[in-house]
This record gives sequence, C-alpha cells and structure tokens, in this order.
Amino acid sequence: MSAFLRDRPGEAKPWGETTSLLSFTGDLTLSKAADGTLTVVRADPRILIAAEVLEELADGNGHPSVTLADDVLTIDAANQRVIYRITDYGMPANVYLAEWPD
Repeated sequence: MSAFLRDRPGEAKPWGETTSLLSFTGDLTLSKAADGTLTVVRADPRILIAAEVLEELADGNGHPSVTLADDVLTIDAANQRVIYRITDYGMPANVYLAEWPD
C-alpha cells in the first residue's frame, strides 16, 4: 500500500477485479514555459495518475502551481484552473482515478 493511500484522511475505494483500466483513459497534458509557468494543453474529465506523483505532491515536492489537499488535486495554470477529485485506487497498476468534481 502506498504511503499516500495509507496517510490520506479519507479512504480511497479499491478497484474491483472487473474494473478495466482502459475504461478510464484520459489525458492531462501540461506545458512548462521557460519562466516556469504551466499551461494546460489538454485536461480530460477522468485521468489515471501514478501513485508516485501524488506522493511527491503530498510531500510538497511538486510544482508551485500544482497542489494536493486531502483528495483534491488542483492545477492553477496560466490559461485555466483544473481540479480533480482523487477517487479509486488501481492496485495492479499503482495508479489512482482522478475525476472532475460535479
């Protein structure tokens, strides 16, 4: 179990054996300018995000424009703000499902 999952105040729901990773494919593409500002190139409503990335953010080792508070990932880019709720954990692939909040 990842440190991020273990240390979260809430509980992520584990994926069932019948859950397909392919049904959750989406894309989040960011561009970083020479001055360090981020631009969102593409942000789909549902993405898979590696547990390692979330752990780095939880430890405070991310870009200043990207924050993780509880189960909410926020990207404050130059062109838009993107918010994902971290929901399900896909243990076989060590990834989490992140979705736009309703």
